[in-house]
Amino acid sequence: MKNRTCFLCLLTGIVIFLFSACGAGEKNYTDYSQYLRPSSGNSGSQVPASAPADDFSSVVTVVSTPLPGTPAPVNTPSPTPVPGPFSSPATPSPTPQPTPIPNMVQITKSPTSETVQEGGSAVFIAYADNSTGIVWITVSPDARSSYDINNAYTVFPSLQVSGQGTSVLTLSNIPYEMDGWRIQAYFTGNGGPLYTAGAYLTVIQAGGITPGGETAPGSGDSTEASCVALAKQAYSDVYYQASAAGYSVGSIANYSYISGKSDFNITLSNSRWRIVGEFSSWYQSADSYGYGPVHAVVYDLAGNMQRSDHLEGSGMNAFYSIMQSYQ
Repeated sequence: MKNRTCFLCLLTGIVIFLFSACGAGEKNYTDYSQYLRPSSGNSGSQVPASAPADDFSSVVTVVSTPLPGTPAPVNTPSPTPVPGPFSSPATPSPTPQPTPIPNMVQITKSPTSETVQEGGSAVFIAYADNSTGIVWITVSPDARSSYDINNAYTVFPSLQVSGQGTSVLTLSNIPYEMDGWRIQAYFTGNGGPLYTAGAYLTVIQAGGITPGGETAPGSGDSTEASCVALAKQAYSDVYYQASAAGYSVGSIANYSYISGKSDFNITLSNSRWRIVGEFSSWYQSADSYGYGPVHAVVYDLAGNMQRSDHLEGSGMNAFYSIMQSYQ
């Protein structure tokens, strides 16, 4: 009996040592892998998409079988005590109370994309419930570089920033070099950091560049350059929404411009469907410009048309609704 007790003590010591060694190797780090992913709230745990499914194949429940000739144990119910004339009735056990669920960070508003003239200003707003703080960042078009917005001056010396640490961020004297960059916030707190969706910043410059990269025809026409910049923002917004929904996104195609209005196509595809969207962008003045869908056609992979919708004047959400119907 003494030898068995010594063996159990030794085994317990080895287990404690192994757990201590594993814990010593853990490192805390900031996870920036969520850039530009759509926010979907917080369930209290974040599991990587590549995490393998739980494998329970090695778990076996062994039910002991009585040896031959050994009578099976009989569960005899214990008699319920009956209070005597001078005894107190039994006190019922208290009902266990459920453990309260901690307040998790929940994003309620992400910033929206903005189009500004070079040297202009833009305001970005984000909100979350149960957060303990907010940090604004800016992310490069290829999503490989990011900066705390207060440090963005190292890349854009003319940029002026106010509102870091608050829900309202204001950028002023925005340079053309920030065209295509994203503005994003992350909230700290229980379950954080939790990232908002990224907002695209489109900066309009006279003598603009076409989506394909070449100088725009009539590059001295600032109206045409503005339409080009708006087409780029429309593409960025569609790309973000579609890629988050599992689509692959083609480049801008069939781009044309005439009299302050451009027209172009963007094609989305997944394992079952191909959606061709026609869009337009327009620029009449510094107070009147925008972009939106014109038409959407859905094909199956055999090329058979399944749906055709005219969307002009309906807004981008009308196109996104069709896109989500064929995820």
